[in-house]
Amino acid sequence: MGLELLRRGTEGCEMTRRILKIAIGIDIEPLYKHHTGVVSGILRYAHTRRWECHLEPFFDAGSCVRGYAGLIARVTRTTAACVRQAKIPTVNVWVNSPDATLPCVLPDQRASGKLAAQHLLERGYRRLAYVGQFRNRNCTLHLEGFRQAMGRGMEPPSTHYVMQLPRNAQDWHGMQSSLSNWVASWRVPIGVFTVDDLLGRYLADIVLRRGLRIPEDVALVGSQNNELLCEHMRPALTSIEQGYERIGYRAAHLLNRLIAGQRAPGKPIWIKPVGLIARRSTEGFAVPDQVLSRALRYIQEHSHEHIGVDDVRAGLALSRRSLERRFRKGLGRSVHEEIVRARLAHAKRLLAESDTPIKAIARDVGFSSSEHLSKVFLQHEGTSPGTYRRERLLPQPSAALADMPGSSTV
Repeated sequence: MGLELLRRGTEGCEMTRRILKIAIGIDIEPLYKHHTGVVSGILRYAHTRRWECHLEPFFDAGSCVRGYAGLIARVTRTTAACVRQAKIPTVNVWVNSPDATLPCVLPDQRASGKLAAQHLLERGYRRLAYVGQFRNRNCTLHLEGFRQAMGRGMEPPSTHYVMQLPRNAQDWHGMQSSLSNWVASWRVPIGVFTVDDLLGRYLADIVLRRGLRIPEDVALVGSQNNELLCEHMRPALTSIEQGYERIGYRAAHLLNRLIAGQRAPGKPIWIKPVGLIARRSTEGFAVPDQVLSRALRYIQEHSHEHIGVDDVRAGLALSRRSLERRFRKGLGRSVHEEIVRARLAHAKRLLAESDTPIKAIARDVGFSSSEHLSKVFLQHEGTSPGTYRRERLLPQPSAALADMPGSSTV
């Protein structure tokens, strides 16, 4: 028994010392964070291990003979067949993969769709729309979450689908014409969610060419938060930050466990989006009541201060009852609920994007204490601020080292 334990321990030590060749079966297309972000996360994890990573975007039988210890890939049918035959531990990171049997780590696109709809609804948009691509499961999942957030009683979202993004002039002009005709059918104001930022940018140009205003007539939310398309072009585009680097990191974490002989999870691991990054394209409020619009803007600009209902009312020459009535009629919530919503949105952004202590975040966004923030956060989000942060921030390299082969760390 003692010799057997010694042999296993020796094997584990050899595994930690030996450099493992790891294949990355992802084509790095520069505009797509769901490629580059995932690879970045894999490489970040690899730096905590003795991994030597190689790009193999078209992993097939020829790749299998190169001595790879594992593979993280956008798994095709060919790839799936090869790794099964060669018994190479593999993690799939492609939502549209035809294989449903290999372990996978995937973006939670339902949560993204829900987040986009909630943002548009909170800004007063009651007509919503979605534009996606044919034969893309990301779009199916987006719409499921989008519709779930809309709830009953609202008219269904207007939807439009295009083929894969154009590769030639004929495809380009066809897509432009199709989108333009769809935009012409809209009743404004309307809030629109797009499957990715590139399609969102194309749509923004068409909207403006048709004489509509962003965000006064049309609010746009993209997906992937591509800095080039969202930050450096006008109008700046609100987008979902999916956190693809975290997906790559978690996929590498899972691959490390598979290489060590641990059991694969029975279901896909869905990684929640980091959050929504609000920019100019959703800056307005789709409410015809101008007094209500002014009140909302005041709350947006001052929610981090210790304001109350009377502070909102002060500059509007309205009674408290009248102001509350306008909020209920226009938004379906009270003035206080809107103040809390604005504070929570600010808190979630800081939790997801910074390592600022929770106590400081509570103070900075207008809560009286971290305990107050935690109580309200649990009521509205169903989780604690600390858990929300851990689900969205990348682990630090030092924390990753605890996940050695044989560890129970998940």
